[in-house]
Amino acid sequence: GEPKGRRLWAALISVFAPGVGQRLLRRGGRGILILLAFGAGVLISYVNFTVKGEMTVYAFSEGKRLMFKPVKALIFTGAAQALAAWVYGVIDALRGRR
Repeated sequence: GEPKGRRLWAALISVFAPGVGQRLLRRGGRGILILLAFGAGVLISYVNFTVKGEMTVYAFSEGKRLMFKPVKALIFTGAAQALAAWVYGVIDALRGRR
């Protein structure tokens, strides 16, 4: 495993930047996955919270449109995903095992 001081430092960094602590522990692939899971959760929550009504994503040449309609439940599931990725990143950094 990693020295305790290095694990604590990695966990502290992970509190403020999910996935970056794993990079400090030389586990970059895992850090990228944690960062992507956290970012996707935040993005899902943000988009479903800020978009009001329907939004055209793409207009086809035949006049048909691809629409996006926000779903309130996705605000909570996206937030839960982001929180889970954040907590996992901190705990994983504290454990410090490969």
